[in-house]
Amino acid sequence: MNFADLKKFDESLENQGGVNSSLELNSLTSQAFLKPKHLLFAKNSKLLDSLKEVLSENTHEMGLVTDSAVWEKYSEKEAFLTNLGLVCTSADVDFSMTYLSKPFFDLKMSHFDLKKDGVESKSATINPEAWVGPNVFIGDNVNIEASVKIHPGCVLMAGVSVGEGSELLPNVTLYPNVQLGKNVRIH
Repeated sequence: MNFADLKKFDESLENQGGVNSSLELNSLTSQAFLKPKHLLFAKNSKLLDSLKEVLSENTHEMGLVTDSAVWEKYSEKEAFLTNLGLVCTSADVDFSMTYLSKPFFDLKMSHFDLKKDGVESKSATINPEAWVGPNVFIGDNVNIEASVKIHPGCVLMAGVSVGEGSELLPNVTLYPNVQLGKNVRIH
């Protein structure tokens, strides 16, 4: 998604520039997980200050949405404009996060067939030591490790991995690409 695509979902966005204003973004991220082609949100100057410390050539393929009023008063704009691919301002960053999360979610999920049965298609891997109760849906490319217990009515969507010794109590839903570690219990 480029800036024009983003603007369709949040009309308050304004393009402030960057090193690659035609940047194509494919996901959202946080400061803890900076990745190329991802969009980051910073709603106050404190977040901008901490982000400024990690800016480099490695962030040229990232985008930022920040608050219009904060950006206007911010004195170190140049650090962002020369180190980020795209810098946008928004009337309300919280609303922007809300408006933009759905199209990115839809983009990320578009390649999954959420109705495909991984057991029927033989794409799921279920360890013989695992116990799977009745009426459990196991999606495409699901991996279930040893000593796992999955109670009736659970739904494991495409790409889910359940670590050894974990237990899913009745009617739990795990969304696409969720990765559970060892000995996790969810109810």
